[in-house]
Amino acid sequence: MSDPLTRQNLVKISAASHLSGIRIETLRAWDKRGQFVPTRRVGNARYYTQAQVERMKDLNTLIQSGIGYTIGDLCEQSNSQISQLVADLHATPKFNAVIDTTDEPNAVIVGWRLMALRNPSLEKDSIRTIAPNIEDIDSFYQYLRRLDHDGLRLAVVELPATWNLNYINKMRDKVDALNQSDCHIIAVSFMNDPSSFKRYLQEAQQKGVSLLDGSNLDWQSVLDEISSVLVMRADRHAPAAVAIPANELARLSQSTRRLGGVAIADIATLYQRTADVVGLANREAQNHPFEDKSQLDHLTHRLNTIHAELAACIDLIRDLAKEPSSYKLDKTKQ
Repeated sequence: MSDPLTRQNLVKISAASHLSGIRIETLRAWDKRGQFVPTRRVGNARYYTQAQVERMKDLNTLIQSGIGYTIGDLCEQSNSQISQLVADLHATPKFNAVIDTTDEPNAVIVGWRLMALRNPSLEKDSIRTIAPNIEDIDSFYQYLRRLDHDGLRLAVVELPATWNLNYINKMRDKVDALNQSDCHIIAVSFMNDPSSFKRYLQEAQQKGVSLLDGSNLDWQSVLDEISSVLVMRADRHAPAAVAIPANELARLSQSTRRLGGVAIADIATLYQRTADVVGLANREAQNHPFEDKSQLDHLTHRLNTIHAELAACIDLIRDLAKEPSSYKLDKTKQ
């Protein structure tokens, strides 16, 4: 026998999750916080109207847009206001997904506890965090795949209840593999074994991952850690090269064309490998104290300069490709 409530055009939370793209756990959390309450409850079952599901879809669109919307920002907005925000979003010319590459530092927040802890009112002009509804590490990896540039500076990631150094290593390797080798990770553990936490602290730092104890953590402490990381990075970074969209970099890496006898694919590959070395050098400089830092600083500066020059080469290739009549690219197979 069918559920009588479904015959009243009400949908269960599982169906609402499937239709809207919002995880069941997220909908339950919103309900508990009074941010999105179901129309009916029967025991532990939650039921939503079709109109509520449509609102969920719009909320998910806005939160996933990366502009910085959170459910806390949107829950008090009317349906018409939400619809207008979505319309405005679709009318906006396509921009780099989620993270900009301006001089304003950015940090992506990953994990529902961190999102609940987040208090943007405490953030200063030099620090801007965004929380695009990324609740777990797999969603974070999906988020990185959607980025169309390689300029993510920092991510604050909530660790699972059980984790170890192997988990940290795999997370670091995965982020590197997704073209974000220069992204520093602040990993927050809310459930700690004090001895393990202390033992892993230094080893994680060598991987470009800062461990932060989540016990009695407040948002100001998170901001202080972000500020500390950004200051150390600023001390060692040369002016940033223009970020090349990752999808375009992948296309150039597969190119069979040459420019002046030089394979375009080789230039693109060299650019990415230099980016990886830059990320490793910056992490090495940050994580290991040296009495004389001048040589290491000089090395990282030179690497950043090379990276910027390679980015300029790729920009030139992109410009030439737009004007084939002014300069013909050689199609010779490599």
